[in-house]
Amino acid sequence: MNIIPDHLNDPDKINDHFLTLPANTYSDQIENLINSNIVQNGMLRLKPINEIDVRKIICSIKTKASGLDSLNIDMIKMTLDMTIPVITKITKIVNKSIESNKFPSCWKEALVRPIPKKNSITGLKDLRPISILPVLSKVLEKVVLNQVLQFVENKKIIPKFQSGFRRGYGTETALLHVTDDLSEASDMGLSSIMVLLDYSRAFDCLQPELLLAKLKYYGFSKDTCEWFESFLTHRQQRVVTENRNGELKFSTLRTLEKGVPQGSLLSPLLFTIFTADLHKHIKHCKYHLYADDTQLYYSFDSEDMQDAMNKINEDLGNIYDWSRNNSLFLNPSKSQMLVLGKKSQIKKVLDSKLEIKIDNVVLEQVTSARNLGLVLDGEQRYIEHINNKIRAAFF
Repeated sequence: MNIIPDHLNDPDKINDHFLTLPANTYSDQIENLINSNIVQNGMLRLKPINEIDVRKIICSIKTKASGLDSLNIDMIKMTLDMTIPVITKITKIVNKSIESNKFPSCWKEALVRPIPKKNSITGLKDLRPISILPVLSKVLEKVVLNQVLQFVENKKIIPKFQSGFRRGYGTETALLHVTDDLSEASDMGLSSIMVLLDYSRAFDCLQPELLLAKLKYYGFSKDTCEWFESFLTHRQQRVVTENRNGELKFSTLRTLEKGVPQGSLLSPLLFTIFTADLHKHIKHCKYHLYADDTQLYYSFDSEDMQDAMNKINEDLGNIYDWSRNNSLFLNPSKSQMLVLGKKSQIKKVLDSKLEIKIDNVVLEQVTSARNLGLVLDGEQRYIEHINNKIRAAFF
């Protein structure tokens, strides 16, 4: 565990910091969503599971972390061959949860470990929360996750260019799609502008009421929505830190007012469903999404720079409005703009001093940017990315 400086090592203050979120901004769209439904046939209704599938799920869990109950997956796996009642009991808990539309309250408590974002910690803003949930809750979540994944894929709810947390998709498919589009544009003599959007604590800002309304809109049955309401609400978390003597310090339990639970198997998919309508507000640009990583890009002839700027800014304005209406905080000061193409094309665009804006804030122009683990530069030569890998290999 990383040591936090003594003057900052107060678990209760750290917990308060983690739970301080931007104010709600979502519009009154909940009633419209509740009263409509795009799925006419075959709503999602959660189904019980058998002991064979529970055993498979337990064996598939990889995490070694222990939650507030100090129980880890190795302890459970070591007993499976000798104590069949363990599986039977877990199966009964899972099925009881599905039948009653209730998520066990003892599985709603998270243990949060603050991890430094950088070597020198000067304030609480330099800490990142790593949330650890009870390992048995992951069995129940996996049961529900499998059923939800199958439903949203069958109903084509997830946008085509959303690569996050889908079977057969990943960062590779997102990067291949984007870099291929940009390379093709450059070969055609076009310049491109890419905008990498930054959402502040996106998972933490989701409003449960709005998320539940969207689940109903996308065809989740009343019982299933009740289960998710139980899953999302009345959650608590406790921060644990370590002092220089190796002693653990715990905060008091605090209630989470909004957001999807960090460390949960279901949260990434729920976020993807929540943002499934974002692409409808993008009129001119191409885009690709990976959970809350949103990249927008537009290719154009150098004679059409002013028109390109207007179209990009129009799309960014629409995305900003959508974000506010959906309780998400799009951060202009941390979003970036990158010009791509041949060297002469890049210079011509930069000399024109185009202003790409979000909420009247001009975005930072960068010569390279990290995108889903790849350092992308304007000429797509990847020199910085390769040098980083070489340095890491030598280290």
